[in-house]
Amino acid sequence: NQPFRSPPLQVQISVHTLVNHLISDKSMRDLVEIASGRVQRRQRDDREGAATPALVNESANATGSTRNEGNALPNDNQFVPWCLPPALTAIQPSLFNYIRLGLACGAVHDRSSIFHNALKTWLVWVEPWNYVMKRRAVVTRSGSRGETSGSHRAGEFLRNAAATVSSHHRVEYYPSYVQPKPTSLSTYSAQWEAYVLSNTHFYTVPLAIFLKRARELDFSSSVEYPRSLELVQKVLRIYTKPLVNVLNRVSNQRADVLSMSLCARHGTNMGTFHPPKTWKLMDCQLNATNLLEEMFSQYQKRRSAMDFFDRMDAKLSALFDGKIGSDEAALENILSQVRYLVSLPLDYQVLPEEPRASSGFRLLRLLGVGAKVAATSAISEKLPDRTLDGKLTDLGRQQIYLGQRKCNPMDIHYIGDPMLARAKSYEISAIVDLNIVVSNYLNKKLGLVPPTSGGDFVDGAEDDALLKKMREMEQYQRGGFRINLRCLADYRNVIFAVIVLWLVKAVFF
Repeated sequence: NQPFRSPPLQVQISVHTLVNHLISDKSMRDLVEIASGRVQRRQRDDREGAATPALVNESANATGSTRNEGNALPNDNQFVPWCLPPALTAIQPSLFNYIRLGLACGAVHDRSSIFHNALKTWLVWVEPWNYVMKRRAVVTRSGSRGETSGSHRAGEFLRNAAATVSSHHRVEYYPSYVQPKPTSLSTYSAQWEAYVLSNTHFYTVPLAIFLKRARELDFSSSVEYPRSLELVQKVLRIYTKPLVNVLNRVSNQRADVLSMSLCARHGTNMGTFHPPKTWKLMDCQLNATNLLEEMFSQYQKRRSAMDFFDRMDAKLSALFDGKIGSDEAALENILSQVRYLVSLPLDYQVLPEEPRASSGFRLLRLLGVGAKVAATSAISEKLPDRTLDGKLTDLGRQQIYLGQRKCNPMDIHYIGDPMLARAKSYEISAIVDLNIVVSNYLNKKLGLVPPTSGGDFVDGAEDDALLKKMREMEQYQRGGFRINLRCLADYRNVIFAVIVLWLVKAVFF
């Protein structure tokens, strides 16, 4: 077992260029169109009960297919309407192995790694219909010698735009790649069904690997979240309902005989790189649900950490970008795509809905006494039974064991005194430490609660950070009202206070 070594970057770029060149071949499009037409007619005849073995021989003669001697097929299906040109047929096994290893072993967080390069190559291979045929005018005889290069290019642009045939020009068609948007659905149609059947393992095995590795993407950072979301959208947008139906019919052995023949020929061509078992889309349910839970939980965490200013900033940014509610709408769209892709139940819910905090709770949290209310309000009928400090009771463990309740990642709260937590990204560290000292001093002098930074600990508790945090949390929960000046360390509150003081000074003084 030797460690994986990715090929040099120049080799990866060359492979991607080669795949683009082969996929854009017009002869492949013609073969796919003929083979798909034969498959469609066979399916129609099967539905009408008029399928004849002669149709298979006719399709083989029309597509110029060779006899599949290495594959055990029924007697009336020895000729397979193979739709891949020799170059694509030859590169198919090694390219499958390249994509499989690149997605499985490449570094996810490195944009220049083989993971992302193999992913780009895979997306081109599984979506050949993104190459559309455009037309351009070609000059059949040389123009005047006095024509400058600039005017020649301008004239050529206008001729291509008009694409009209005259005595001096002719129209030719050439493939042009149309980069799809991550949020747009794939333009797959039944015209490409034979191509999908001839590359079945390219649509299942790399998908399973990607769904498993996609959990490693960074969905917690506000900077990396849009990039990670876009990467998931680029993959899931391919699997439209017509494409999923084709893959499910083949994997469940419910397809017509011509479709199964194409899949068998594909398996024979894969050789030693043929997967040991037939992958079904339903086999990706676990990895798909794990990915959904990671995306939704990170989104809820970021949303719950947003205050009034963060929410206003997000809404204004979405307004100017023309993407109002884009995050929530994108996640719901991904959920609907995954639900159909891996056959999730219609009532499947990624995470339990959290009870919305009232305005009174937000005011208490601002004053520093809301954590206790949060612990109490988190108890719901959908959650296992817990103590006030968040620990599972014996009844809660039994509920989880019997499958009556399930844990929510959003139920994990901070262990310790919230006033002594480390400085947040929106707080000024120096002011946080000063406010904690002042708050403890005032609480001690006023006799509200004992200081949370000290107290009687069990032997060795000072050396155990977890036990120290647990004791701080217990002392905080036993206490009552106290003064917490930590809200003054929030730089947004500081800016707001400065603006208010400036306005008061400007108006009244």
